[in-house]
Amino acid sequence: MALLRDAKLFGEKNIQIKLLTKVGDDSVGQQLTQELESFNVNISSPLFLKGPPGSTTSFTTIIVSSNIGEHEQPTRTCLHTPGTCGNLTIEDALSVDLDEVFHNVVHLHSDSRHAECSLFLAKEAKKRGISISCDNEKDRSSKALDELIGVSDMLFTNSSCLIPHLERLDSELETERNRESLPKPIVKTKDSIETSDAATLDVYSRSFTPSAFFSRWYLEPKKHVVVTHGEFGALHFETTKISHVSSKDVQQEERRRFAFNEIDMFQVGTMLHVRNSCNDTAVHCQSEHSVRQVGILRGTHVVDTTGAGDAFIGGYLLAKLFGPSQPDDDDVDPIQFALSFGAWVAGRKVAGPGPRSALPKGKEVDEELGNTKDAIQKALVSKLSPFKCA
Repeated sequence: MALLRDAKLFGEKNIQIKLLTKVGDDSVGQQLTQELESFNVNISSPLFLKGPPGSTTSFTTIIVSSNIGEHEQPTRTCLHTPGTCGNLTIEDALSVDLDEVFHNVVHLHSDSRHAECSLFLAKEAKKRGISISCDNEKDRSSKALDELIGVSDMLFTNSSCLIPHLERLDSELETERNRESLPKPIVKTKDSIETSDAATLDVYSRSFTPSAFFSRWYLEPKKHVVVTHGEFGALHFETTKISHVSSKDVQQEERRRFAFNEIDMFQVGTMLHVRNSCNDTAVHCQSEHSVRQVGILRGTHVVDTTGAGDAFIGGYLLAKLFGPSQPDDDDVDPIQFALSFGAWVAGRKVAGPGPRSALPKGKEVDEELGNTKDAIQKALVSKLSPFKCA
């Protein structure tokens, strides 16, 4: 994000990217600090901390294969070296001036590590009207992370990691609230949907799982879930409407006695929509969702996918927070714009080794995409493929 902020698209907004974390009192921590500063990441926050004297910084060595076939993807081997500096803690957060931490902050993003402190800071951000996002890579069996994904306004995840996590949470919440399990959803489609092949519809249905979970257990419309699918692209689900009604009040008496779970998919123009109706014999939930889609950067030779997800998230958030703010006469949808911009940034990143070597800079945004939202929108449409599963 910090490398992109000088693009003319973002004007003279003096965007600052601040990192809150803890590093060790060692050469790794010192090198990391210097590299962050060289990449224009602001480390002046009172919650960018150094561990106690002699403590070490955790790091991961990633070995990427290069001897692969023409149609094979590079493989990675990750070797993690834990440090002794510890995580950020709630005690750390309570020891500093939180008003200083959140001064001029417009968004807080968590990578789902330091979960207890991240949840505490997310709740403090909520009090101040600051939006929150979370990158949920996997189930860390953390009650704090379980709560954090519910508190977040926006959730980033990939196609494989979140469903087992949510299945566990579903089971725990059903036991806690004495609710029945929902059956596997029955998916219905309308003729208006451009694709009807079983594989793609199955991807849509599985990707909808997080939004269905939040709609069932939370009454918070406008929840955003972005599900990345690697070489296929990404799907963005925006919850637009939720209603919960006691099952005994549902007019169809014969239906409320049985648990059911139905998903209706239909298309209006280029926008895919999902309507979910489910009943666990205690609560009847209905929700509506808009689905945006994006493919990948055309013609990209994948060298290394390390950091591709983070690059996507950084590009998405920067464009969403500081790009077009609302649909206008030029039909620039701010969410689709952010989704496409994130895909372009990730596509550029995977063309080089390591997490940073191929990340685009602001000048490259101007040169390759343009310097106005309209020009960039047109360039993104031409450079990105449509989302597809084959």
